[in-house]
Amino acid sequence: MRGKPRYFIVNKKSDFSRGYGGMISGESLKVGGCYFSEVFDSGERETRWYKLETEFKLPVNCSLQITFYSCETPEIEIDGKLCKISEMLNSRTPYTDKLRILKPFFCFSAPLSRELLLTRIKARYLFFSIQGVCPDSNFPVITKIRLSFDPFMWTNYLPEIYRSDNSFLERYLAIFQSLFEHTEEQIDCCAEYYSQDSSDCDFLRWIADCFGIKTAGLWNESQLKYILSNAPRIFGRIGTKEILSEMCGLYLGCKVEIVEYYQSEDISFAEGFPIPAERIFTNPFEFAVVASCGLISEEKYGGLVKIVDDFKPAYMTANIIILPCDEQKGTNDSLVLDDKGITLL
Repeated sequence: MRGKPRYFIVNKKSDFSRGYGGMISGESLKVGGCYFSEVFDSGERETRWYKLETEFKLPVNCSLQITFYSCETPEIEIDGKLCKISEMLNSRTPYTDKLRILKPFFCFSAPLSRELLLTRIKARYLFFSIQGVCPDSNFPVITKIRLSFDPFMWTNYLPEIYRSDNSFLERYLAIFQSLFEHTEEQIDCCAEYYSQDSSDCDFLRWIADCFGIKTAGLWNESQLKYILSNAPRIFGRIGTKEILSEMCGLYLGCKVEIVEYYQSEDISFAEGFPIPAERIFTNPFEFAVVASCGLISEEKYGGLVKIVDDFKPAYMTANIIILPCDEQKGTNDSLVLDDKGITLL
């Protein structure tokens, strides 16, 4: 049974920092000028390198050029002395001098694309430089690099006469082989796409929609991950005051309390609120959502109304009360009750 290509992954700060140059921002790399990758070691001489896959964002009027270098030893001779390639790349040697030194190890250069085939390169060590050209400070951003090697080429299925290295047929079939392997990998990793820990925000919203969350568009990525991680608990107890207060608090980022009709005669409730209870509750099928978050935008308030409607009991009516936050307590801000029984600052 054929084996899958082996590969190196560069997709976080520690990975990019093993290279030389560029600007590391969070878990990505900004290329303004020239960036040299680390020296990748396949572990075997005359290794067949396969392809380079890159995820990047390229602003308008910007370009990225990638140049590949390869060799069989980790050391090269510079002015009659042996020097490690990694040390030379990390030195203060001017960029033009580094290119002159690396000229004997040059393989090829091309505009950086989402996928580049490297089947013509055969060596143990491989590294590359990426040059960014940008007219302003809005630099190209690289988020992931995947370098594959030691593939099982489709020409191995053909008679021996078709198996010559770097033949046109091999390169031609490699295009379709790459597409097939990408589809095969997506199928193999299908379960990971449904994991909240490995999905992006758009796919998280799609998963949330599968759960029947009508308000999926209101939540940010971290909030959606929390909801989906706790989905069995949340949707197993939907309609309870604990879940409703938790969801409203998650959305607003503050403490939210649910006050029910039977609490309207409680002394502490009467003392803690500047609005008479009889103006909040008119029948036993009403409750109040009390949030101490201060002034909120009309858009934020509209989102809160949708969340309350999504998680409250279907037969009950909710009144939303927005109280001053701790920083606003003691100010002259007043509470006004609108005609729907909802208080706003």
